[in-house]
Amino acid sequence: MVGVSWSKTLLDRILRTRPLPAEPDTITRDSDTVEDATHLHRVLRLRDLVAFGVGATIGAGMFVSIGVGAREAGSFLWISFVLAALACGISGLCYCEMSSLVPVAGSAYSYVYTILGELPAAIVGFVLCVDSSISAAAVARAFAAYVNVLLGEKLPKILYDYDLGSSGNLWSISLLSFLLCLLLGLLLYRGIRQTSTFNNWSTILNMAVILVFIVGGFVFFRSDIWHPTTPEGIV
Repeated sequence: MVGVSWSKTLLDRILRTRPLPAEPDTITRDSDTVEDATHLHRVLRLRDLVAFGVGATIGAGMFVSIGVGAREAGSFLWISFVLAALACGISGLCYCEMSSLVPVAGSAYSYVYTILGELPAAIVGFVLCVDSSISAAAVARAFAAYVNVLLGEKLPKILYDYDLGSSGNLWSISLLSFLLCLLLGLLLYRGIRQTSTFNNWSTILNMAVILVFIVGGFVFFRSDIWHPTTPEGIV
């Protein structure tokens, strides 16, 4: 009976949920302070929030993945982006629904914690951390590779892709990528105000680069590059 009671207690603990807030957080106009237990101050403005959303949509990952996508999908690359946009839109609708039901900070971790329990939330939080780390590492490595190309491929291998002796270049390091992640980490440590300012300007730069590519694509359009249409097949 003791074992059964202990197991039930353990199960209750790992599946315990966090109660929903009694009422949505409110912001006082006089102090700009969120009236909850954290006493957070309102820092981000509407344009900052819009810039965060736009920056996440057209982030640096687009410049990293578009080359690989063009090689695999050919001139049907736009269909790949449409399909990816549909999948992202469905995920976004889920987040909209969950954020209205669970109006607290924490993204998917808080949603799962409130509905499914502590253990599923811990798993989701771990997956989110791994996902963000891999994404940041991929973008940082691509940044180092682009810098090397822009400088005429004259950088030392240790800065952008130094092979540690593994087969197939499985393990390698890039000091330039590490420095980029370190600098952005320090920026995040400085605070949300500095981070939002940097994000606003980087989003403007990303949009300008994309517009240059769009205009350039219209100016230098050639129909012969549409053949073969799908070099690697449809699927």
